[in-house]
Amino acid sequence: MHRLQNTILEHSQVIYDVMEYTAELDCLMALSTCAREFRYVRPQMVKEDIIDVQSGRHPVQEICCSQFVPNDYCSKNGEGKIKILTGPNACGKSVYLKQVALIVYMSHIGSFVPAESATIGTVDRIFTRIKSLESVSIGLSTFMLDISQMSEALNCATNRSLVMVDEFGKGTESIDGLSLLCSSLRYWQAMENLCPHILVSTHFHSIIHRQILPQTPQLKFLVSDLLRKKQPVHRVDSESTENNFKRCQAIVSNFLELDLDNDDVEKFLKEYVLTTYKD
Repeated sequence: MHRLQNTILEHSQVIYDVMEYTAELDCLMALSTCAREFRYVRPQMVKEDIIDVQSGRHPVQEICCSQFVPNDYCSKNGEGKIKILTGPNACGKSVYLKQVALIVYMSHIGSFVPAESATIGTVDRIFTRIKSLESVSIGLSTFMLDISQMSEALNCATNRSLVMVDEFGKGTESIDGLSLLCSSLRYWQAMENLCPHILVSTHFHSIIHRQILPQTPQLKFLVSDLLRKKQPVHRVDSESTENNFKRCQAIVSNFLELDLDNDDVEKFLKEYVLTTYKD
């Protein structure tokens, strides 16, 4: 046992290297498998300060939902780098924020991304104020944790940073939370072309109704026109969503025509179902 132990210790570095390369190979195989199975596309990495995603999807949420609705995202100078998103609870605001951050992150680690197309400028850091993990060992309230996360983004974010803010300010009085959120956004607005890529979801509708924030080219409101007109927000289907629905409909129709007693179901699954999704 001692000789075995000494032999292993003598070759420990080789064993560590094998473990590291095996783990890296496993990750690459997982990424390539997901890219092929879920129809990911290769992002175009550019030097310009831009994030443009067409029909983006959440890599996990689309597997859990029966019909995931893709969404676009475009952030660059001239198109508005500060996006404010409003909507009711459980409408998908947080999923939208996370999918944008995940697509940007996946692009930077060399992975294909869940979208129809993606043009991603290099990002130095991703700041998030999406969820605070409470713990008595930290000694901070939920609101203080939120403040700390926003403070980090305000102090460190550059024009190459991506900032995700989900319902900041709800952990305190409404007027205080609204004031803190608006002051943070005003600070970023004042940076003009040096403003980071910012995506904010909020229930503070008074930002829109009372026009608290100054109207600048860097600020864009999503779904605000429909809210002002008190019209319903309709789903927007992309071409990939419609094609996927037609594929599923064709598979179901052909499956219902099968004679389960005489037809080869396994052959049907291999030759028809897999071919349909591959195409």
